[in-house]
Amino acid sequence: EVIEMLGGVKVGASRYEFDYDYRKVFKTLMLSGVVPDKVSHQYYPTPMTMAQRVVDQAMIEPHHVCLEPSAGFGGIARFMPVGQTICVEITVLGARALRSKGFKTVERDFIGWAEESFNSGLRVDRVCMNPPFSEGRADMHLNAALKLLRPNGRLVAILPSGARKKAAPAGYQFEWSEVLSNEFQDTTVSVVILTATRV
Repeated sequence: EVIEMLGGVKVGASRYEFDYDYRKVFKTLMLSGVVPDKVSHQYYPTPMTMAQRVVDQAMIEPHHVCLEPSAGFGGIARFMPVGQTICVEITVLGARALRSKGFKTVERDFIGWAEESFNSGLRVDRVCMNPPFSEGRADMHLNAALKLLRPNGRLVAILPSGARKKAAPAGYQFEWSEVLSNEFQDTTVSVVILTATRV
């Protein structure tokens, strides 16, 4: 389960393959003995088909600056252009995996990083995200990411199904997907995909 969480794909009875150099990540894991916890870090890897759908809806073009907040091990980022994408991840293990895959990676809590980045003038064209859901964190992550969008920027986010009640703030257009159930392993949460455009 841990190998699959780190991005390993089973190709035989007991063999896994990785699309990045996993050695530093495994070394960190063995030295620390710690993996991101589903409760404290709200780490639920994005299923591959859903990650692909999110990135497809973002409509990324070659000149776009892209962002994946709380990127984990890059389940969504794997479908985003490496040279154009900033990944923000709070865990040492996740950040090492993302760097090994070639992404510009910031090892920070996204909310604090987003506030500093907004104040320094950073703006992005595309955001693809699957934020943590508990204790209102999905809403906090969404609001922080929306502020970083340039005009005509697009954000695509996986959110709890109850978020559909959220009205678009002034200056943004929201479009919601159908409700998707039982998509994530080890949880029965229902989700929706938000496509937000800054106008």
